[in-house]
Amino acid sequence: MTFFSSSIKFAGPFDLPLSNVDPNNRFHLSSIEQGDIPRIYSILGPENPLSTDIHEWTRSIPNPYTISDAEFFVSKCHLSYSKNLTCTTWAIRNTRKEFIGCIGLNSLDEEPYNYTTNGPLESGFPPKKNSYEIGYYISHFYRNLGISSSAVKLVCEEIAFKGMGLHEVYGFIFTGNDKSARVLVKAGFKLEATFKDGVEKNGEKKDLVCYVNRPNF
Repeated sequence: MTFFSSSIKFAGPFDLPLSNVDPNNRFHLSSIEQGDIPRIYSILGPENPLSTDIHEWTRSIPNPYTISDAEFFVSKCHLSYSKNLTCTTWAIRNTRKEFIGCIGLNSLDEEPYNYTTNGPLESGFPPKKNSYEIGYYISHFYRNLGISSSAVKLVCEEIAFKGMGLHEVYGFIFTGNDKSARVLVKAGFKLEATFKDGVEKNGEKKDLVCYVNRPNF
């Protein structure tokens, strides 16, 4: 099932402008499809040893990851598309339209972050109602090409700010995730605050570093 329908806002495809990539190798964002399930599992499943760092630095992806997890994720995306008539989770795709990664905007209204530990806190905290954070991952084979930062920048500027009218997008990463920090900074995010024991993962409290992107228009 595909959602390239005019009834689903922001379903794509959205081309990623990449200056340092062969122009014959085009990358784009589009809605999640049923046919993506095997590729999602191949990237995140335990048979792929290169998935280790994705699981290390993300908060909500099950580990070990099963084919049922991939099926549930796709179904959840489709349910959201249908219910809200809006796409807020996209596949990152290569020239052959294959799933190589994922990026999404997630409502912070439902996130159990601890915003009151390790001040001083900036005036923007806690985030206002209807605030969103951005999350993403990409296959090991497509890193260091600027794809992730280009995708983050496009989603923020063209969809979150211009399309949805948001006033800020947050990016929360674990302390020590320097690669993701570089992606956010390259996409226009600025360091906002650090939260001691800001979230729990696998029964362990983790520190969070918060970055924020706000429109400049």
